[in-house]
Amino acid sequence: MYFTETMFNPEYINPLYFKQQQTQMKNPATREFTRSYKAHNARVRYGTMSKAEFTAWSKTAREKRDACVAGKLPLEDFVAWLDSDKQR
Repeated sequence: MYFTETMFNPEYINPLYFKQQQTQMKNPATREFTRSYKAHNARVRYGTMSKAEFTAWSKTAREKRDACVAGKLPLEDFVAWLDSDKQR
């Protein structure tokens, strides 16, 4: 395969998408949500969590993330909830 250098340049792909991603990841609630989302999604891929369980968890997590970003839920409580079912 042949790839040009510009294909790996963020400005070539979509500069607005990358700017939005960088802005969102500055928020600690969004960063923690993304970390936990990836971990839970991996459980589905490895078979330790069903897709239905993941969907239910994801819906609740998004609601709590939005509440945390809006200032209705403290960040510490949100992170504690995300880590409450962490597998070791």
